[in-house]
This record gives sequence, C-alpha cells and structure tokens, in this order.
Amino acid sequence: MRELSRLLISFRKVTNNNDVSFKDMLHPKHFDNVLFAARNIVGFDAEKKTFKSPSLAMHLGTSLKLVCEELVHLILKEKIGFRSSSVKHKKDWLENINYFKQLIKNRWNIELSSIANKDLNEKRWKKPLIVPLVSDVKKFRDQTLKLAQDYGRQIVQNEDNIKIFKLFVQSTLALLIIFNRRRIGDIQYLKIKDYLDEHKTNFKDFESVLTEGEKQLTRKYKRVLNSGKGSRAVVILIPEIIQSFINIIITYRNKYISTDNDYLFALPGSSIKWGKGDVALRTFSKMCNLENPQSITSNNDDEDNVRLVNVPKTITKKTLKKRKGWSKDNLSLLNKEFSKHIKNHTYPSTIEIRRFIKEYKINRTEAVVRSKIQHLLKQSI
Repeated sequence: MRELSRLLISFRKVTNNNDVSFKDMLHPKHFDNVLFAARNIVGFDAEKKTFKSPSLAMHLGTSLKLVCEELVHLILKEKIGFRSSSVKHKKDWLENINYFKQLIKNRWNIELSSIANKDLNEKRWKKPLIVPLVSDVKKFRDQTLKLAQDYGRQIVQNEDNIKIFKLFVQSTLALLIIFNRRRIGDIQYLKIKDYLDEHKTNFKDFESVLTEGEKQLTRKYKRVLNSGKGSRAVVILIPEIIQSFINIIITYRNKYISTDNDYLFALPGSSIKWGKGDVALRTFSKMCNLENPQSITSNNDDEDNVRLVNVPKTITKKTLKKRKGWSKDNLSLLNKEFSKHIKNHTYPSTIEIRRFIKEYKINRTEAVVRSKIQHLLKQSI
C-alpha cells in the first residue's frame, strides 16, 4: 500500500489538487495524469528510456487493477464512504472504474511495463557478478563467532544492555545464515515454538544403518523445520554452539522483547517483529573489516541474497575429488565372493555385503557394493 500512497501524493502534485482522494483518482479522464505520476515515482528518464525503479513500474499496474476491483466491491456493498446518491450515480461510478481498469489493462504495458522490463533485464546482465572471497567468508564467520561468544558472556553475567542484546541476536542470526547457506528469509522468520518443536524419533532400528559420522551429526546438530518461501517446509540445521546462543536469547529476551512477539530473532526497539538477516550481515561485515564486504551484504534481489551461501557449494563442487573406479583386484574379489548370486541372478543380503567389506577392507559403502552387483547382474543376462 505504500507504493499506492506514493502514487496518490505524486498525482496530487501533478494535478495541483491536495483534496483529491484515491477513489476519485480512478477515473478514465485521470489516466494520463496517473501515468505521469507513476513515471515520476519510478524515476523514468524519457530520453534514455531508463528507470530508477523498473520493478515498481511493472507491478504498479497490477496494484491499480486490484484496487479497482476492491473499489467495485466496496461500492456494491455500499460501505460507509462508498455510497451513491442515486442508482444512476452508482452505475456511472462503476462504469468509470471499469473503464479505468480497462485502460490499465490495455495501455499500462505499452506505456510503462514493457520499457521497464527491458531496462530491468539490461541492468541485470550488465551488473557485475560479485562473489565473496573465501577468506572473507572465513574471517566473517570466525570474528562474528568470537563477538557472539563475548556478547553471550556479558548477557549471562548481567553486564548487558539493549545494544549488547541486539548485537548478540544479530550475530546469532548472521552465523545461522552462513552455516545453513540458505535464503535470508528462510532463517529470519523462525519462531520460538518452531525452534522448540523438535522432530525426532526414538526408533533404535535406524542406528544400525548410520555411519559413525552420521551418528555424530544427529547428536551434535538440531534439526528445525521452518516455513520458507511459498510456505514450503525448510530444514534448518543448528550446531551446538549456535544452540547455546539461542538458548541465551530465549532465556533473557523478556528483559527487552515483548512477550507477545514470538519471533526468535526479534530485536529490541524495532518497528518490525523479526530481525532482518541482511541488516545483520551488513552490520558484522563492517565490524569484521572484510576485503569485499558488499559481496556479503548485497540485498538487491533473491539472487544476491543467496550469492553468499552459494560460494561454499561452488567451492565444494570444484574441490571434490573424482570418484575412483573399481580396481581389477576389488572387482575380482567381488565376482568371486558373490559368484553364486550373480549366476542365479539374486542379490546378497546386507549382512553378506557388510562381511565382504569388512573382511577384504573394501573402501566402499553398502549401497555402492550393491549397485555394482546389480550392474554385474545386468551384464550376465
């Protein structure tokens, strides 16, 4: 609604009439002035055909169509402030709104949206890709962790104030974003009840199929489900050190945060209920004196939001060693050990595969061995 308010203010300046209301603005005779007002607020340059805010120019038309539909709804229901003096006036009013909406449908794209879309696409491919340096990411993580530990100690020892608590929440949020390598919105909207609601099972049967490394992961990391973009479920993994930070936040938050605010990363004195992840990243990137801080703090679009978190994935992909194939000796042992199964086109049991791996010290998982046996079975057909 803020963008529509800006449009109305601009329209009043264009028409030099401060008394005109929004419902009066939605009239066919005002379409050109509305278009002119829209060009003003989006920063349209008629000579260069460029916009300061091309995305706003594109969806203003959609917003106006929605407002027209809402206005028709209010007039038909004769809500206070939208009642007509006569049936004829009501009919004319509705017709004018529909005509204005039709002009938006037919002309807005030609006059504004198509040019804005062209400008937006050109700016995207001309914009240089800024990728965070690995040294910056490591420095950011190490120094932010150190600061968070210091803030947490001050809070526990009652040496804190509003500023310390705010920085502690922001540092915890920033560390969690860095660790999970997810969109900022997937983390910052986490609620206390979702954090405390653990999705665990007590079935011991699964332990036998887990490796030692996987068992360590289940013990040292907390798995939390949060609502992400499009209301999809997003998994957040929280290591022990960040769990300790969050526990401090929950324990001492009542000193600074209202009890009716259920967002985990709420900040004291903020006008919004949740802490903003991009602000947290920006704050600590400045404090850490990074070589290229803008690559971490960029928040222009979704691509920029996840640029930081994609770096470790890119590095991992490049540094992974190529998978080694089966050696002749190992392949010979496999054929010899499971020759009966291969001949009879049957699969060995999990116990047999485990015994084979252990006895011959094969550096393969059960799944890989089973897959290789399946491949040999197909070859023997």
